[in-house]
Amino acid sequence: APPTGDRTCEVLGETVPAAIIARCLRNPTDVAVADDLSGVLTYRRFLLGALILAERFRAVPGESVGLLLPASAAGTLSLFALHLAGKRPVVLNWTTGPG
Repeated sequence: APPTGDRTCEVLGETVPAAIIARCLRNPTDVAVADDLSGVLTYRRFLLGALILAERFRAVPGESVGLLLPASAAGTLSLFALHLAGKRPVVLNWTTGPG
Protein backbone atom coordinates (compact mmCIF):
# COMPACT_ATOMS: atom_id res chain seq x y z
CA ALA A 1 0.00 0.00 0.00
CA PRO A 2 1.28 3.50 -0.69
CA PRO A 3 2.19 5.71 2.27
CA THR A 4 -0.57 7.75 3.85
CA GLY A 5 -0.59 11.51 4.15
CA ASP A 6 1.70 14.07 2.61
CA ARG A 7 4.69 12.60 0.77
CA THR A 8 6.94 15.55 1.54
CA CYS A 9 10.18 14.35 3.09
CA GLU A 10 10.69 15.81 6.55
CA VAL A 11 12.64 15.03 9.69
CA LEU A 12 10.26 14.77 12.62
CA GLY A 13 12.69 14.96 15.56
CA GLU A 14 15.99 16.27 16.85
CA THR A 15 17.49 12.78 17.12
CA VAL A 16 17.12 9.67 14.98
CA PRO A 17 15.13 7.78 17.67
CA ALA A 18 12.84 10.79 18.23
CA ALA A 19 12.22 11.12 14.49
CA ILE A 20 11.42 7.42 14.14
CA ILE A 21 9.00 7.50 17.08
CA ALA A 22 7.28 10.57 15.63
CA ARG A 23 6.92 8.81 12.27
CA CYS A 24 5.53 5.70 13.99
CA LEU A 25 2.93 7.78 15.80
CA ARG A 26 2.03 9.85 12.74
CA ASN A 27 1.62 6.94 10.30
CA PRO A 28 1.06 3.79 12.40
CA THR A 29 -0.46 1.70 9.60
CA ASP A 30 2.17 2.50 6.97
CA VAL A 31 4.90 0.00 6.12
CA ALA A 32 8.00 0.56 8.24
CA VAL A 33 10.19 -2.39 7.20
CA ALA A 34 9.81 -5.62 5.26
CA ASP A 35 11.80 -8.67 4.28
CA ASP A 36 11.14 -12.15 2.95
CA LEU A 37 11.28 -13.83 6.35
CA SER A 38 9.41 -11.34 8.57
CA GLY A 39 7.08 -10.01 5.94
CA VAL A 40 5.75 -6.49 6.36
CA LEU A 41 5.90 -4.66 9.67
CA THR A 42 3.82 -1.52 10.09
CA TYR A 43 5.17 1.37 12.11
CA ARG A 44 2.83 0.32 14.95
CA ARG A 45 4.26 -3.23 15.10
CA PHE A 46 7.81 -1.93 14.56
CA LEU A 47 7.54 0.48 17.51
CA LEU A 48 5.87 -2.09 19.75
CA GLY A 49 8.55 -4.69 18.98
CA ALA A 50 11.35 -2.18 19.55
CA LEU A 51 9.90 -1.05 22.90
CA ILE A 52 9.61 -4.65 24.10
CA LEU A 53 13.13 -5.53 22.95
CA ALA A 54 14.53 -2.31 24.47
CA GLU A 55 13.39 -3.52 27.89
CA ARG A 56 15.58 -6.60 27.49
CA PHE A 57 18.51 -4.60 26.14
CA ARG A 58 18.44 -2.30 29.19
CA ALA A 59 19.44 -5.29 31.31
CA VAL A 60 22.59 -5.89 29.24
CA PRO A 61 25.60 -4.54 31.15
CA GLY A 62 27.71 -1.78 29.66
CA GLU A 63 27.10 1.16 27.37
CA SER A 64 27.86 -0.58 24.06
CA VAL A 65 26.23 -3.68 22.60
CA GLY A 66 27.48 -5.58 19.55
CA LEU A 67 24.82 -6.33 16.95
CA LEU A 68 25.47 -9.08 14.41
CA LEU A 69 22.35 -9.52 12.30
CA PRO A 70 21.75 -9.53 8.56
CA ALA A 71 20.23 -6.56 6.78
CA SER A 72 16.64 -7.43 7.70
CA ALA A 73 13.54 -6.22 9.50
CA ALA A 74 14.84 -7.86 12.67
CA GLY A 75 18.21 -6.14 12.32
CA THR A 76 16.59 -2.73 11.84
CA LEU A 77 14.23 -3.27 14.76
CA SER A 78 17.09 -4.44 17.01
CA LEU A 79 19.22 -1.43 16.11
CA PHE A 80 16.37 0.92 16.99
CA ALA A 81 15.65 -0.99 20.22
CA LEU A 82 19.28 -0.50 21.30
CA HIS A 83 18.89 3.26 20.80
CA LEU A 84 15.68 3.22 22.86
CA ALA A 85 17.47 1.29 25.60
CA GLY A 86 20.14 3.99 25.82
CA LYS A 87 22.84 1.67 24.49
CA ARG A 88 25.49 2.42 21.89
CA PRO A 89 24.96 -0.06 19.04
CA VAL A 90 28.13 -1.53 17.57
CA VAL A 91 27.07 -2.97 14.22
CA LEU A 92 29.28 -5.84 13.11
CA ASN A 93 29.30 -6.44 9.35
CA TRP A 94 29.43 -10.11 8.41
CA THR A 95 28.24 -9.58 4.81
CA THR A 96 31.61 -8.71 3.34
CA GLY A 97 32.63 -12.35 2.97
CA PRO A 98 35.92 -14.09 3.80
CA GLY A 99 38.05 -11.41 2.07
